[in-house]
Amino acid sequence: GKAVIDSAKTVFVLGFVDGGAGTWESTGSWLAKTAKEFPPLVDLWRDFALHRSAKVRFRAAAFVDRMPEDCAMSVFPLLLADPSAKVRSKLASDKHDSKRAWVFPLLSERRLVETDPAVIETIDFALTNNIP
Repeated sequence: GKAVIDSAKTVFVLGFVDGGAGTWESTGSWLAKTAKEFPPLVDLWRDFALHRSAKVRFRAAAFVDRMPEDCAMSVFPLLLADPSAKVRSKLASDKHDSKRAWVFPLLSERRLVETDPAVIETIDFALTNNIP
């Protein structure tokens, strides 16, 4: 029921936002698995992608490949335009499922406007090594 979902959300937020190394990764893995059975939990990914902390947005970027397709499609552009170069670089550097061909046009578009050399390098690498 709703009370269980709300309790689960609280636990996932605590682990993902406040957890240290190992904890946030495990929390993200469990969220990815649990959200398949309890779709209301998917909203947490968007919350994390819009979080005020770049650290949390970076963590969300690390899990885009584990998000449901529709969620990933809405979160990916947000993170690709993130104010933090570390977030943008993380998103571009992670390997993306070749079934998600929509990622590559977005990376190509971002490449045209990106100003951070490290992000440009990771986008270039992603585009040349992950051709769909």
